[in-house]
Amino acid sequence: MKKEEMKIEDLPGVGAATAEKLRDAGYNDLMSIAVASPGELTESVGMGEAAARKIINAGRNNLDMGFASGEELLEKRAKIIKINTGSKAFDELVGGGFESGCITECFGSYGSGKCCDKDTRVLYFNSSKPHLETMEEVYEKYKNIYGEQKGIEGDTVEVPPVVVMGFKDNKLDKVQSKFIYREKVKKLYEIETERGRKLRITGPHKLLSFNKGLEWTPAAILQKGKIIAYPKKIECEGDCQYNIDEAYFLGLFVAEGCRNPVRISTGSEKLKDWTCNFLNNKFKFQPTASKDKRNDCYQINLRNASHDLLGNLKDCDASTKFVPEELLHANEEIVSSFLAGYIDGDGHFGENFEVTTKSKRLAEDLTYLFLRLGISVTKKNKVLDNEQFWRLSVASEDSVKLNKIPCKIKDCEYTFRNTKYGYSKDIIQYLREIYKETLGGNRGRREKRIGKKSIGHERFYKYLTGEGEDHRNINAKTMQTLFETFLESRKDIQKALKINQNIEKLSKEEFNELYGLLPFAFNSIHKELGLSKNTLANYIQRGLPHKNKKTISKIKETLKASLEQRKKTLDKALATIKNIVYFNWDTIKSVKEIDYNDYVYDFVVPEGHCFVGGDMPTMLHNTALANQLAINALDINEEGEPQAYAVWIDSENTFRPERIKQICDENGLDPMKILRNIKVVRAFNSDHQMMCAEKVEDLIQKEGLKINMIIVDSLMTHFRSEFIGRGTLAMRQQKINKHMHVLMKIADQYNLAVYVTNQVMSKPDTFFGDPTEAIGGNIVGHNSATRLYLRRGKKGTRVAKLVDSPYLPDGECIFRITDKGIEDN
Repeated sequence: MKKEEMKIEDLPGVGAATAEKLRDAGYNDLMSIAVASPGELTESVGMGEAAARKIINAGRNNLDMGFASGEELLEKRAKIIKINTGSKAFDELVGGGFESGCITECFGSYGSGKCCDKDTRVLYFNSSKPHLETMEEVYEKYKNIYGEQKGIEGDTVEVPPVVVMGFKDNKLDKVQSKFIYREKVKKLYEIETERGRKLRITGPHKLLSFNKGLEWTPAAILQKGKIIAYPKKIECEGDCQYNIDEAYFLGLFVAEGCRNPVRISTGSEKLKDWTCNFLNNKFKFQPTASKDKRNDCYQINLRNASHDLLGNLKDCDASTKFVPEELLHANEEIVSSFLAGYIDGDGHFGENFEVTTKSKRLAEDLTYLFLRLGISVTKKNKVLDNEQFWRLSVASEDSVKLNKIPCKIKDCEYTFRNTKYGYSKDIIQYLREIYKETLGGNRGRREKRIGKKSIGHERFYKYLTGEGEDHRNINAKTMQTLFETFLESRKDIQKALKINQNIEKLSKEEFNELYGLLPFAFNSIHKELGLSKNTLANYIQRGLPHKNKKTISKIKETLKASLEQRKKTLDKALATIKNIVYFNWDTIKSVKEIDYNDYVYDFVVPEGHCFVGGDMPTMLHNTALANQLAINALDINEEGEPQAYAVWIDSENTFRPERIKQICDENGLDPMKILRNIKVVRAFNSDHQMMCAEKVEDLIQKEGLKINMIIVDSLMTHFRSEFIGRGTLAMRQQKINKHMHVLMKIADQYNLAVYVTNQVMSKPDTFFGDPTEAIGGNIVGHNSATRLYLRRGKKGTRVAKLVDSPYLPDGECIFRITDKGIEDN
């Protein structure tokens, strides 16, 4: 029997039962047995040491060692595949792309420079309780509980119970955060907006902006006049200890309450009576309510029995008041009641609704609370008599929601009118381009769904053509109606395509129906048909020439091509418009770089890679790298069809199909076709991760899949968390060694690329040179053919440094991660 044909069962002393045990333990071929030690076989299979030695020796004697000449290896290397990154500079650094047949390791710290200043507030939940705290406060809180992991560029703290508001599955929802990260920086970008946002973030930190579609744009390249997204509404309802009357009372106290003595001041007799009745019913005491004739207002003194309900509010002065955190996830009725109390005490209704406060924290809290009801506010600060005040105002476009707040003495009856806020010129220009490409063709006398003469849509036509509406923004109501009109127009195109399928059999009336559905003039296709406009006009008047099958066939194919192209463009646009409508938008007023020299912070959010935070609710972002490689590994042909597969072993729950879809959409690929060819498995511990790697061979052999790349993200997460302390180091390294050898063997045997991600740690005993060291030690380092160190660069860029390769020189390249994937800087 030839050596290469031998199976495990062919070895002396190995029967069917023993062979099954060996395979269950991961010994699938002669090589794995030949390189094992007797102790390993004894422990794994349960056989005696003598029997183990006999099997190992037999495996070594019968193993074809595979010696090959240099010429043969050169021929083998000619068959390797190179998986490009999307960046020419990155590809050149690694010799043309990531190689098959070996392992490429990319390591770097959690920090990628996308951080916010220490005073940036974030809405988060632990044990279902809401908090609105600064990033620094969150970091220090959990550092005291779970400790801190030191890194090269920054430090991390685990936050296992923390949930933030993030964007996933195309909606704002609660998502788990894993870590909070911090690093020290010298400079920040300060961004101020028309509605009063003031964000202080690093240059690489991205905000959701718009450039012919939604994109995450680094702060360093944002400019005045660009728009950034913020949530239209924060929906995070949970349990709340307050009832409607208690919430109203707290709102009134925040507006009109004082300390020393604790009391409420009001000029309204109706509010005085309500407050006294509430205190009597709730706490069984009749408060003292005296009238100050000088100020013409009532002073209602609050006894100790009411202080527990007030909590820390009773100790606040005008500059330190706040919204009780419990209210941040109360139901909308409770939130409305609190705001009613606050508005009755401190609200002003003039041309616009506004409230004014000396408390910066209260002003920020209220921006979040109003957004619980879907009400956007504008925040401005002003100085009066050397004192700082914050003024919040609500534009009349939110008047319907504002009118529903159940105030007792204030009249909220506002009427709707346009404001300078809304959907700005960038979005309007995008809509104009889509309209021109899909629905804006000249149809002569025929009325269009959106046209100059279409009843009820005259304003839309002006917006979409720029006739007299260039200076105006689109309000939310108009934008929603435009979206619905585009949807109806898509249905018209779909219906036209269906009728066109049977154009050979259409009667004159049916053809006229088709003609009426076309978003362009029928005679505009005369050049493609080789006919005159008059001939096509005759077809409209008299019907199609059914006897001329060649002409009918050409009309059918020409109409189909034009309609399908417009439908494809409209489909993509509708997905974008849907996301546009989902958010509200704020215009950047100024961007400037400032000195800082302090810590900045960032949440690590695997799901959605973003969270809601800021002095006013804003979409803040973090990102990942491996998605582009997963797409590029699929060997996509000119028709956009993937010819191969990628396998993603996900140990950190970081794979997001939404990110793959975004890259596909930006590059004109069909996301569903691409996602079908990415096989994802979630690894829950180190043993499961190792088994997942071994099972890749089944996908190749049993299912016949052509796999070009395996991605392990992240390699060391489970090993690091399960094997803690020096006493477990040897066992950990043995398991990692076995895992790396399985990956290396699959890469070599099936000519596929393996890409693993890793983190770094600091070597405190290194006084000279680079103290950066990848986790995993020499085991990971020696088994990785190519090693890349990733770090942040300037103005939102990334730097990849080649630190180890068997044949390439050391070097660096600069690239950028965008909505399209990985691109050159």
